[in-house]
Amino acid sequence: DIVNHNQKIAIEIQSWFHDFEDQKQKDKIKEKYWKSIGYNFYAVDQRDYTVLEMIQLFFPDIQSVPSYIDLDYSNKIDEKKVQILLNQGYSVSDCENMLGYTKHRIYDAIHYGKITYPQNYRRRDYSPVIQFDKNGNFIAEYSTIKEAIDATGAKHIASALCSGRHYSGGYNWYYKYK
Repeated sequence: DIVNHNQKIAIEIQSWFHDFEDQKQKDKIKEKYWKSIGYNFYAVDQRDYTVLEMIQLFFPDIQSVPSYIDLDYSNKIDEKKVQILLNQGYSVSDCENMLGYTKHRIYDAIHYGKITYPQNYRRRDYSPVIQFDKNGNFIAEYSTIKEAIDATGAKHIASALCSGRHYSGGYNWYYKYK
């Protein structure tokens, strides 16, 4: 994540995303590389520190978060607030409107297990999706994104739709009604 060539330091900022086995393997490769060329390598888990404490790991003389650091840039969402609203029966779209987070970020948190749908939760924001090949030829229609994922193995359909990319798992996806 951060490399200072003058001081020969490489820093990998860890988070919940780095708990997945495939990411752990990538992190090991990075660590091995930087150490092999003589750099000091640090893997610091941001969950263990406040923003100020993270800064002080490398700049111990700083006593407060500098004003030029934009804390909103991290795009973090408050998973607890979202989970409470989902538990109360609100949809992802409701959470988006009430908390100001994009649906894409909320769906990502659900995908990575940071937020879960409550048991017996009926998604009010579900929409049928249509699958096309790379040339725009119709392949199939699914009544839910989950049904499409189960049938095709394309795991990031919701993210592709929310971001406007439309491409996931080798196919183009569109909402049936938009």
